[in-house]
Amino acid sequence: KCPEIDQVIWCDHDSGLNGTDRPSFYVHTHERGDLVFKPAPDSTGDALDIYGTAWIWKGELSAVDASISSNGQIEFGDYPNAFERIATGFSEKTGNIWVTARLGKEFCIPAIKCNPAVSHGSLHHLDSTAPLIAAGLPDDFQLPDAPRIIDITPVCLQLLGLKPPRMPGESAINKPLNDRHS
Repeated sequence: KCPEIDQVIWCDHDSGLNGTDRPSFYVHTHERGDLVFKPAPDSTGDALDIYGTAWIWKGELSAVDASISSNGQIEFGDYPNAFERIATGFSEKTGNIWVTARLGKEFCIPAIKCNPAVSHGSLHHLDSTAPLIAAGLPDDFQLPDAPRIIDITPVCLQLLGLKPPRMPGESAINKPLNDRHS
């Protein structure tokens, strides 16, 4: 129990979603409970997120400040798009544990200056979101309703007349950029 830790997150497979199995992702918090979740094997999970990904879970959605809306969709508060961001954050190159600092805290390595403005690796919206400002877009161009950092490159490619590997607003789970489902 460390007061600077917000969440301890881990994956039960060393390769994350890149492996052959459907891994589960675990979120432990001291004050908001525990949660285990994974992408549903088909579109009939417990609920869909705003990007159309079906998820199944056990435990407290409050661990990632999520709730189910009146229309049955998963909504995230302080940790936007937490399921997708956690699930795509693990691979054979990353290891399978992730510890996040509480808002306003940072884990620092001695002799290395920490950034006092942001906590790297945090899921909190104040640490992990940025505004998307666009002007002069073509009339027929549609930005995603809930743009993510991973949508910036596809938006730019589209505006340059190039086909992005994933369209802005598409699920990074249902439309991965690697061959994990082949």
